[in-house]
Amino acid sequence: MITRVDNVIVGNDVIEDSWENATKGKIVLANENFEEFDAERAQALYIGVCTGTTKVTAKDGSVSQMPVIKWSDRIQKASHPRFTVAEFAFPVPALAVVDFTNAKIIAGHRYVIRILYKDIEAAQLQFTHTYEVIAESADAAALAEAFAKKINKHANRRVDVSLEDAELILIAMEKNDNEGIDSLNEYSIVSMQTSLYTTIPGALLSNQPETVSGAVVENIAGNPGSGYWKQVRDMERRAMGYKGHVFTGAYPSVEQKMMTEEGAEYNIIVIENDNLYLSPDNQYIKTTPCRTIVCVKGDIDTLVSPLEDFNARNIDNFEVEAVSPA
Repeated sequence: MITRVDNVIVGNDVIEDSWENATKGKIVLANENFEEFDAERAQALYIGVCTGTTKVTAKDGSVSQMPVIKWSDRIQKASHPRFTVAEFAFPVPALAVVDFTNAKIIAGHRYVIRILYKDIEAAQLQFTHTYEVIAESADAAALAEAFAKKINKHANRRVDVSLEDAELILIAMEKNDNEGIDSLNEYSIVSMQTSLYTTIPGALLSNQPETVSGAVVENIAGNPGSGYWKQVRDMERRAMGYKGHVFTGAYPSVEQKMMTEEGAEYNIIVIENDNLYLSPDNQYIKTTPCRTIVCVKGDIDTLVSPLEDFNARNIDNFEVEAVSPA
């Protein structure tokens, strides 16, 4: 069930000048009459981004270039707007550390590292990669090295391996199925859970998985980051459906132009408000929730200051993850 429509504004930086002077990529502000924004006097705020220019012919026949602005929904001062800021943060891959340093290794036993991948939607909590090694000696460092060689030989592995003495470090690889601005797949990171166990090969009655005494396995969850260009790309594309056709099926393809830039780092500000409107029977004042997501390559403080003057509340503990793709 759709409870709100998000407006996603993506641009280079915020200008406080009139929107009529904006150039492509500039984010602009306007009051309820689309005039230059004055936070103290304005009763409503519009946030827009210049997507280009178009020719306009005046009554006297003169031709000039005017900016084309993609506007957000109206943000009423009486609607109690609140906002939060999420500064850019690089993605952090998931990590697993398998420490054999103090492990009790028995020559001839079968040792298994199993990686459960939790980000495969088609096989939720069922997709695994399993690596097994028969210990040739009681040397823990030799076993860790054998695992490193085994994993590196796997052509379809989803982790990079590094080795420090008897410590095996597994680092989730970046997915390569969501590259480019026109990617069909949305951005996500590898999510995994690593386990270690041992069995006795050939033992019919005691071939049960057992924990490896002294070995330590530490799983560290990854973080998709904040303001990463792929996240911004996906938010902008999802919001396009509410602005018109995204894809017509014609050739050459006719669709809205993306404002997200590949490789850019974005600061994000999320503005929420409950706009007031009169019910169809003219009897009640009702509210509808609105959300405006502004992604800026430049300094976000240029937008924060007008919002604070507009009596918008800054909510530091807002769930920023809610605007990120799953």
